[in-house]
Amino acid sequence: MKALEAAVWLVFLAIAGAVIGLAYLVYRLAENTVQTIDRTWGAAFYQIAGGASLLAFVMVTVGGAVVLVQWMARKSRQIGARDGLYPRIDGGHGQYADLNEPGAQSLAVMAAAGRRPTAALAGRVIDAHYRQPDAPAPPVLPAQPEQLGYYPSRVDVYSAPLPRDLALPVGVDGGGQPVTLPLRNLGNVLVGGLPGGGKSELLASMIAGLLRQDATGQRVQIAAIDTKLVTFGNLPALAALYAPPALEIDDAHALTEALLAEVRERFQRLHAAGTRSVEEYQARTGETLAYIVALIDELADLTADSDRRRGAAWLAAATEIGRKGRAAGVSLVMATQRPSSDVIPSSLRNLAGAAVAFRLARADDSRLVLDAAGAEMLPATPGRCLVRHRDTAQAQAYYAGLEGGRFDQFCAALPAPGWPVRDTGIPAFYPAEEPVPAGIPVFGTEQTGGYTLEQVAHIRQRHAALGSLKAVQREIYGQEGGYWFYRIRDAVEAGR
Repeated sequence: MKALEAAVWLVFLAIAGAVIGLAYLVYRLAENTVQTIDRTWGAAFYQIAGGASLLAFVMVTVGGAVVLVQWMARKSRQIGARDGLYPRIDGGHGQYADLNEPGAQSLAVMAAAGRRPTAALAGRVIDAHYRQPDAPAPPVLPAQPEQLGYYPSRVDVYSAPLPRDLALPVGVDGGGQPVTLPLRNLGNVLVGGLPGGGKSELLASMIAGLLRQDATGQRVQIAAIDTKLVTFGNLPALAALYAPPALEIDDAHALTEALLAEVRERFQRLHAAGTRSVEEYQARTGETLAYIVALIDELADLTADSDRRRGAAWLAAATEIGRKGRAAGVSLVMATQRPSSDVIPSSLRNLAGAAVAFRLARADDSRLVLDAAGAEMLPATPGRCLVRHRDTAQAQAYYAGLEGGRFDQFCAALPAPGWPVRDTGIPAFYPAEEPVPAGIPVFGTEQTGGYTLEQVAHIRQRHAALGSLKAVQREIYGQEGGYWFYRIRDAVEAGR
């Protein structure tokens, strides 16, 4: 123990000696430097150095103060997003208002349109909705009256007013007015949004709305592609259907080729009649050419096909339809939850005259669908969307009761059941590989081989609802990771 203490003391003394020696060397160096400065420049050096130091201190202090003031002023003037919430100007207190509240809707619309509302403008918006009965009327917002309003959480498509001309129903705006996309010269429509946002309900609502306008198929016919098997898989046989729903990749290709042949045949008829559109053709000949609306739910299954040759063939056919379809009265409504350049190629995106964007994860995703940011700032309310046609407006999309079976009941009550007389060359039905029992399919960890069609449909449906492969695995197997995670992933991404 004594030896250890002695060693410690020796180390301490050595360190202390080194520090003292170093301090002495620094002192001598400083002394020699001062002597040299005194001999060379004298007292003028200290005056210049002191002045320069003071000037630098003042410049840094003033510059920092200016930057701080500008930052604080900018923050006080602008209303910015924070996790889906917007600040509410109310008596000078920094409160927050949910975007679902009517007073915050205008702020959301302005932000979606790329405008950063000032505090004064936001105050007038909030006052317009939250003022007391005896309070004076607030100033009218310049060029913003249509953006003030309340968006209900659910709008029934079956009670929506019928448009004067054939149109795709979308929803209602903040004033409760219908938002529609007229079929005349419509062209193609892009639909994008995160899982659970309302894309499938919108597509079902479009079908229900078109059937309410014409259930006979004489003025408008409907084509449906649904490789997820959950949106149009139970669509009854209706007279307004152009062909049976395509529920498999090969069937989707066959239906697309039939639509392309239809477009080419119509162009021949337009050319023979000396007309440039179906509207001119009908006016000159008196013969009705029904509009055809082809709804696709999920675009990624076709454009991002693992079979590149097959995907390229479909894209070429769809591009030709998209390029010529406007004049021929054929429109593509293409929906996806994966808005990216490989899913929405520029050849299709540039042909879309209208777009509907539900809430998206990033501004870049919004630009791919809308050609503008804003969808990433929408509230997480199912059905809330931005609609781009002639301009961009916020809307609450219609609800068709797809999951509750109301849509099927509505279709079953329509008149004139049966397929169109004209043969498209597409099979009238697609038999399952094995019988499909009622209820939720059984998933056992002892199962060998691939999933049945019923199991694949259930997995895709639950993934669309939950938005997570792990969540689907927990629900089905009560576990995460491992072999069954990759089996579920393959089932979800099959055909992509």
